[in-house]
This record gives sequence, structure tokens and C-alpha cells, in this order.
Amino acid sequence: MTAFTPYWLEHIRAGDRLQVGDKALQLALAMQQGYPVQPGFVIPATVLHCVLQFTPWPYPLLVELAESALQFDEYNPRQLQSVVRHLREILAQTSVPNDFLSSVLEAGHLWRSSALILRPSVAIADPASPNLRGLLKAQVCLPYPGAIAHALQQVWAEIFRARSLVVWHRLKIPLRHVHLAVLVQPIEDAIASGEMNISNSQIEIRSTVGLRQAITDGNVTPDEYRIQLQSYPEYEERLGRKLYQTKLVYSSIDHQEGALPRVDGRAVDLAPALQAQPALQPSQIQHLVYLAQQFRAESDDSVQMDWTIPESPPADIRIVRITPLPHPVSQPSSYVGLQPEATVPETLYGLAAAPGRAIAPAWLAPTLEDSADIPEGVILVTPVVYPGWLAWLHRVKGIVTEQGGMTSHAAILARELGIPAVVGIENATRLLAAGDQIYVDGDRGTVQKITANLATQIALNASNPSRASQEPFDQGGTNASAPALWSSDIESASIPHPLKTRLLVNWGQLEQATELAALPVDGVGLLRSEFLLGDRLTHYRQAEVDRTWAVNDIAERVQTIARAFFPRPVFYRSLDLRSHEMSRDDHPTLSELNPILGMHGTLSYQADPSLFDLEMMAIAHLHQAGFTNIRVVLPFVRTVEEFVFCRQRIEKLAFPKPDLLEVWIMAEVPSILFLLPSLAKAGVSGISIGSNDLTQLILGVDRDQAEMAIAYNPLHPAVLAAIQHLVQTARQLNLPCSICGQAPSQYPDLIERLVGWGITSISVSPDAVDTSRQAIARAEAKASSTAVNVPRIL
Repeated sequence: MTAFTPYWLEHIRAGDRLQVGDKALQLALAMQQGYPVQPGFVIPATVLHCVLQFTPWPYPLLVELAESALQFDEYNPRQLQSVVRHLREILAQTSVPNDFLSSVLEAGHLWRSSALILRPSVAIADPASPNLRGLLKAQVCLPYPGAIAHALQQVWAEIFRARSLVVWHRLKIPLRHVHLAVLVQPIEDAIASGEMNISNSQIEIRSTVGLRQAITDGNVTPDEYRIQLQSYPEYEERLGRKLYQTKLVYSSIDHQEGALPRVDGRAVDLAPALQAQPALQPSQIQHLVYLAQQFRAESDDSVQMDWTIPESPPADIRIVRITPLPHPVSQPSSYVGLQPEATVPETLYGLAAAPGRAIAPAWLAPTLEDSADIPEGVILVTPVVYPGWLAWLHRVKGIVTEQGGMTSHAAILARELGIPAVVGIENATRLLAAGDQIYVDGDRGTVQKITANLATQIALNASNPSRASQEPFDQGGTNASAPALWSSDIESASIPHPLKTRLLVNWGQLEQATELAALPVDGVGLLRSEFLLGDRLTHYRQAEVDRTWAVNDIAERVQTIARAFFPRPVFYRSLDLRSHEMSRDDHPTLSELNPILGMHGTLSYQADPSLFDLEMMAIAHLHQAGFTNIRVVLPFVRTVEEFVFCRQRIEKLAFPKPDLLEVWIMAEVPSILFLLPSLAKAGVSGISIGSNDLTQLILGVDRDQAEMAIAYNPLHPAVLAAIQHLVQTARQLNLPCSICGQAPSQYPDLIERLVGWGITSISVSPDAVDTSRQAIARAEAKASSTAVNVPRIL
């Protein structure tokens, strides 16, 4: 493949559509009409076709992007994810020729920009195909060959995401008709940014400080302006709540082999003086209105213009995207109750952000002020879920948002609250009307208006479990029996009846992650890092080791489990290296008279934090990559001071805001019985009771000595009293509480007591999942008459 000739925006013509995609074409035509469009060029779709010709696909017809010879069941998410992961891994290994990268670099250097954004620009051969905005993700990278190659591979791989393949399949779009170009533009930090909706008679402007990603991720409540063109210069104004701004954060550039310089958009605190100030000056609002009026004079189309005001001079408004909007039946008269368009698609597609299904009336809440009126039992339909809505989300049965991704506030809150959610459905507040009965499927990422046929099908599925397992609108089945624990056919697992008490699983190996994730559990309650990383500890400790390599190696191993369970939580317990369980090379203490009371757990981090630092940096990289289902559990915490040391170090190294990462502690040292209130004040996110160590420390028994086994009794009244005290104290402090020792796995009868005391979750070994689930179900049924609300960890 030879160097390509870029399509610069100022030279693109309408006939170039299939080469440059609709997004780039819209910007090019606007630029040529005199609008202040951000400069850019396009890597044409033919380049991807050339790349695919040299890709060793296991499915031959994909080389030609022909109609799907790739066989998959779109309603079988695990199978689909497995196929997609394999395809994307192959594409990620495809090399991008150096002369091609040189062409991109040469064009990019003309802007003297410190970062580039690569935006997918798709054109479907049939121009009547629906708008696919938001389906494919953009990538930000530094202007270095390796970074550009990686970003390009990521953008190209977007057409093989599970969500993308399902959309092509459902819309009957052959892959050969999907033309994916890449729009390359400079990107830099912004004074302000946002979006502007332009329709026949009005303009809506949403703005925030910094990059627009803060709006998309739901990190801010943007300023909102509504301008009726006939009454301008008067307009409605609502100032938002802007505690954060999104800025570009650059990683340290390491030129060692294999290192990849990075740039990411991250939420950072906004100076208090700016939080209550408008993001836009009156002159800037006037300029946006002028652009909108100019557009209305030249076109009858309704569009959304995304814009930015760069920090570097001249700080002028730049248009970065123009997207056609559907024409509403009539113009809305207020923020509440936007009218649906005349023809509503049968099914709306978004991201499956939180599992579960719900049927209820739609409730439209376009702004923060509307949230206080949300009634119970509705499905919330909104452009974005604002951070302050947590108190009201408990009322709803489901959530549908126009913006946001798997890491948005809507997705995170919905998963933690157990509310089915679909995010990223463009124009949901226009396509759905208040009061519509809608069906939200958080497992498949779809939303449908209830019709007579759909209602009949749902009713049939609910009453016929065998039918439900085959039809696309099943309710998850009613078969409460658990699958074979290690069946090679992971797709045979039925969805069990939901439990109030979460059932988690203990694990510590890289192998069988997929099979483990197929178990009817709510996540990993204890990921034992000592087993996961044990064979690499010597390498991590070596003074000459490349820290970047070590962090990436840890992240890769943890990611294997996090990806398999996503979005279910994975509780990663940081290293607890005990001298009698480790080799001399892996533990700095050569010999200890009493290892259980020796230098390990969080106390050892104060003496030497080097390994802990590597672990937390790896967790931070995974969170930035979207694996926000990872929580951290600190082992063998003895004092409040130990926790504070670890919490502060985590914030300094990787998570500047405490709420970005849940940090739990193991409650296994008896001192925690008395220190839990103080730990809660210090910021502990939750506790996980380690029944193994708690038993031996309360009874003074070394569980590693065989001759003392007769005295080691997890059901001793003193041990049970300690566990009950921890569970009930955690409830009083509104802390989630789990138990992850061997006792629940070994003694199912203990589960009834734990449920009665109000335990939040129980984590057991894989072979005890079946009996534990049955025990929890029995205990909850027995306690149903006196049940109380307990906090959830999910």
C-alpha cells in the first residue's frame, strides 16, 4: 500500500461522498460556504479496503466486505462478544505502512497541533439509510507514528464492534456497503464548547467550560439558551452546574520500544470562581446566533452544530460537526414535551448500559429542574443524566438517554442501582413522547414503543419459558435452576431469578474467565492478586524493570477478568504478601516468627509502596479505558491511618477525585470492629469481611497449622457475633458489606444468618455458586415478611 492523497475539506465535492463519508462531507460543504469549520483532511474509505485485503481474516468473505457470511446470533451476547473480540484483535495486529503514516504526519504537522482527533465518517451506499451518528467512536492521539497507527486501527475496528454488527444486520446493510473514512483534525483544550440545534423558528444552545466531552459524559449540567428567532435578541437562559471541565491530559512520552505516548480527555476540577459563571460571553452567543441565522437563510434543514472555542489565539468559534436532525411535527413550546417526529422507527438502538428489562410510561425530563417532578414507576427519557439526580433515580423503572456511553453517569448509576438502561439514542426525547408505553431492554440496548403485537409477544414469552429462551423479547426465562458450573457451552446458562442479596464469586486466575463469567453471579467479589500476579512479582521488584511495562502487564491481566464480567463489578484485592506464602525473591522479609502478624497488608505499603503504586497505576489505566467495573479492596487493614495513607496515595498517583474509584477494605482484623465508624468518615467505600483471618485472629488459632484445625471454627459464637456486628454497623453507616471468606462456601446454613442480618453480598467459590444461590433464595423468601432495604454494591 502506497502513500495516500488526503482529501482536504476545502477541496471535497458532493461526488466524493462514498470516499469521505457523510460527516466530512457536511463539514466540507459548510467550509466552502464560508462557515468557520475546524480544518481537517480525510483518510478515504479506500484505505481501509486496502488494509483489509492484507488482513488474515479467518472469514474469507469479510475481506471483500461482502454480505455477512459471518455467522452469529445477535441475541446471544456472549457469543457475539467472543466473535467481535477475535475480529478486532486480528485487525489490531494489522500493520500500517510507514509511508502511509508519514503522509498523515505531514498533513497533521501543518496545524502545529499537539494532539489529533480521528473521527469515523461513514457513508452507506444507500443514501436513504438512517443516520448512524454516535454508533462509531472517535480516537484522540499524539502526532507520533505509533500513536496514529494505533488510533487508526481502533477507528477502523469500530465497524466490527458487537453493536455495529447488530445494527448492520438489523438494518440489512451489507458490510460491503459500509464505507468508513477517517476525518483527521487538530484538537486542543477549549475555553468553551457545546452544541447548537437549529430548526425552523428557534435555536437551542448548550455550552460548558472546556471540551464538549464533559456534556457527553454527563459530568456537568450545561448552560442552556433558547432563542425564538422572531423575538431575538430576547432569549431564555438557564445556567448549569459546572463543577468540572474536560481537558486533554498527556502521558509522559517514553520512547522505549513498545511504549505508546497517550493523550486522553479527563474531567478536572473547575475553579470555584468559574463554576457559576456562564461559559459563553454575550458576544459569543451573538456570534452563534448569527451563524444559525445564516444557515437558516440558506437551508430548510434542521441540524445540530457542535462547536468549540480553542484556547490558543485567535479564540474564535470553530464548527467541528454538523448533523442533520429529523423534522419535528410541530415546534416545542417549552423545554418539556418535545414532540415526536412523524415517523418513529420501530426499534431505537443504543448502548446496553445496564442489564434488565422494563415496561412503563415514558417520562421526559430534558433539564435538571424537571428531575424533582419525576414520578415513581416510569422510564426516564432525557438527553443526559445529571450527577445530582441520584436521589430521584430510585423512583424509575428504566433509563433512556440521548448522550453518554458505558462510562457516563447514566450508565454507572443505572448499573449500581440495578435499573435497566439504554444510553446514546440520538433524539430520544423527540422520538418518544411523554406517556408512551415503552419497552426498554438493557441487555440488548433497544427501546420500543409498545404496540398490540409487541405486547402480545411479551405476554406469551413471560408465560412460556421455553419460548422466552428463543424469542428476542423474552423476559430472561423463569427457570431458576443454575447451569452446569463449568459447561463448555456457556450459552446454555439461563438467567436466574434476581436476588436482593448479590451473589459474587471468588477467583484468582487468568484461565477460564469466560466460563466463570457465564455463572449466574453478579460479579467477582474477591479477585486475589497474589494468584493473578504471583509469577511476575520477581520481575516487578527488579530495580531495572521498565515501570511502564510492569503497569501494562498488571493491567492486561486484570483486564482479562474485568472484560469478561463487564459491567458487573470486579473487586480487586491488592497484594497481601505474607512471608510464609511467598518466595524469598517475592517477599522482602526473609523470615518472620509469626507471619500472620508480620509485615504484610496495608502496613507493608507504608514501608515500601512500590508494588502498590504499580497496581494502582494499572487500575487507573483500566478505568481510563472504560473498565469502571473494577473496585479496589485493601487487605488486612489494621488502623485508620493505614487506610488514609493508601487512599491519599491512590489519589496522588491516579485518581485525583475520591469518587472516581471505590476503595474498600478487608474487615479481617478485630480492630475493625471498633474502628468502622472512623473508617467510614475517612472515606471507606465498603467492607468485605474476610472470615478466614477474622476467625483465626478472634480465636487465636493459626489456620495453617494442621494440629490446630480442631480449634478453628468459623461458626464459633464469638466469630458469628463479630460478623453480625460488622454487618449491622455497616448498615447503620450506609456502607455496603460483603463477605468473601470460605465460611459461606463451606457452610450454606450460615447464609441464612447473613441475609437476616442484612449482608449486601456474599462471595463464594465457583463450585458453591449453585448451593449458595439456592440458600440465598430460601433465606430471602423466609425473611420477606420482615425485609428491610439494604444498600447495594452494584
